[in-house]
Amino acid sequence: MPGHSVNAKQTKKAIKHIKKLDQLIQEHDVIYLLTDSRESRWLPSMLSTYHNKICINSALGFDSFVVMRHGPSPNSSCNYNEPKNNNLSTYLDNYHSSHRVGCYFCNDVVAPRDSLANRTLDQQCTVTRPGVSYIAGALAVEIMVSLLNHPLGLYAPPPNYNMSFNNNNNNDDDDDLGVESIFGIIPHQIRGHLSNFNNSVILGHAYEKCTACSKIIIDEYHERKEEFVLKACNEPKYLEDLSGLTKMKEEADNAFEAVDFWSDEDFENENSLDDF
Repeated sequence: MPGHSVNAKQTKKAIKHIKKLDQLIQEHDVIYLLTDSRESRWLPSMLSTYHNKICINSALGFDSFVVMRHGPSPNSSCNYNEPKNNNLSTYLDNYHSSHRVGCYFCNDVVAPRDSLANRTLDQQCTVTRPGVSYIAGALAVEIMVSLLNHPLGLYAPPPNYNMSFNNNNNNDDDDDLGVESIFGIIPHQIRGHLSNFNNSVILGHAYEKCTACSKIIIDEYHERKEEFVLKACNEPKYLEDLSGLTKMKEEADNAFEAVDFWSDEDFENENSLDDF
């Protein structure tokens, strides 16, 4: 896991475990991520994207949850050989540049790190209301069933993806791909809150600087395999540097420093000088 260093004595065993996890993901059709810590989800998230597998992530809070499906590999293509209308052809041709849904890490601007050190047992585990895990688990299974029964499978569009092909004209026909699931919509994310018993269906696109599913990360794993994973574990800043997050944050800091901020006092002083 990123942030959990692997020393020389542990390297051989760690490589064995990485290869085993890679093999297991290759051999299975659907991957569920149900672990406690954020960093423990990174490697299976990245491997699922690399092998273009359906990956469904479920995370719990005390009275809230998120269930989401990850998008396909940025290096993949949809093998849909049935007749296509113009909208479907355009959707698939532009999928990776415009419509690929994001993974669990796409909204983060920091790489996963050690979130367990110096924490008590109750802080390391999530205490939840009694029904949260059952609700989240049921929704995760339903998303899987819907994906497996959709003609586009992993590439199935979420609701409200807003293709708007015809000059951004909001016409219902613009989003008609001519294919659908027999079970209705397939959300990208479902965020639930038991405090008000409300569920929200949310769409989040893949981030080009994501530390788990971006093209540069997938390509680096393809080239270096276990060496890449070990470096991610031993060097907390490595994933941010590789993905471009470090450069992005530096550019944001520089832009912030270049902005001139005015206070009411500065404005009043300028006006007083104009009187002379």
